[in-house]
Amino acid sequence: MSLNIRPMEIEDISEIMEIENSSFKKGWTENLFYQELTSNDDSYYFVMEESGETLGYAGLWNMVGEGHVTVIAVNEKHRGRGIGRKLMERLIFLGVELGTTGITLEVRVDNIPAIELYTSLGFSIVGKRPNYYSEDGSDAYIMWRYEGSE
Repeated sequence: MSLNIRPMEIEDISEIMEIENSSFKKGWTENLFYQELTSNDDSYYFVMEESGETLGYAGLWNMVGEGHVTVIAVNEKHRGRGIGRKLMERLIFLGVELGTTGITLEVRVDNIPAIELYTSLGFSIVGKRPNYYSEDGSDAYIMWRYEGSE
């Protein structure tokens, strides 16, 4: 079976919520995804699917020439297959298409697999946001990838 990345649609939200709720203690709501898809002209969301099953999703805001990764998650039974990498590569490609000067994201300081993925895609840790995650007070690293990074 082949993997397919396509723009997220409203009809995807129920499957996305299953992944969201199993991936994050306090994740996004169904209404927030709906608002992003219908009301935010500066947002871009993608799903990766295989045989009609949603394996993961990711989103990017384009704000004043900078990209901001809003969310990325992979169904836990499909982790380790490079799906997160492919989704991030799609966001990076989109950023280039949109002419962004760079892309930023926040990541939990203890999420070593994600930090390693982002670093391998040219992101660097540039700062820390103390108590960023409200559900448990965890800190987040601020990471940036500037256009031309590898």
